[in-house]
Amino acid sequence: MARLYGKEMTREEILKRVNNLDKVAAVKPFIYDGGRAKGVKAFQVATGSGLEFTVLESRCLDIFDFRYRGISLNFLSKPGLASPEYFNPHGSEFDRNFQGGMLFTCGLSNVGTACREGDQEYGFHGRIGSIPAENASIECRWQEDEYVMEISGQMREAALYHENLVLKRKITSRLGGKTVHIHDEMENQGFESQALMILYHCNLGYPLLDETARLVTPSHQVQPRDADAQKGLEFYASFSKPIDGCPGEVFYHQPAS
Repeated sequence: MARLYGKEMTREEILKRVNNLDKVAAVKPFIYDGGRAKGVKAFQVATGSGLEFTVLESRCLDIFDFRYRGISLNFLSKPGLASPEYFNPHGSEFDRNFQGGMLFTCGLSNVGTACREGDQEYGFHGRIGSIPAENASIECRWQEDEYVMEISGQMREAALYHENLVLKRKITSRLGGKTVHIHDEMENQGFESQALMILYHCNLGYPLLDETARLVTPSHQVQPRDADAQKGLEFYASFSKPIDGCPGEVFYHQPAS
């Protein structure tokens, strides 16, 4: 059953009280209009529990704005949201087009720093996060006493004489729910084996991320990325107030299971 406004309710009980479910939970398509985000297609999702989030059709079906009871929980970068037409794989240009958001998908041929291998150039965190979805669709349906809202589509990373990789994604939420489920399926539609790298870049922001926040993980091993991170290794699981001029500290975790 759905839990709506603090009460467990059946489908019949909800429909007796709500003539149109858009009143309490909905998925609505829209297009940004203005600035560098102009033309970006997206879906606005509200579950009726206070959870609302935005899925970017024009950018890998990634989750951008993420709010609970009106409070934004995601990180937003200085450049903000930009259309994929501004994508530039060269050098440090990634920093000028990284919007942050709750989820930014990295890959599929490269994650991490930019590099070159043979005649191939791999940009910082790859290309997939700037590829628009194909066959994007919305399906809202009852499953017994649960009202399910699903956004689906696929992103293709391909090049003549090179890879032909397809990422198929479904994002599911429920009326009265406080969770978001992301189901990804990778398919190699070429006829040669392909390397695959994927990183789910989850970006938490203030007020969720502040000096009272702690990181809890089943990490078997934690390694600093560089000398800056080495200095902060002892405190990798805790956070502080903002520190002017503090370099980024990145740690690699080996999960216990």
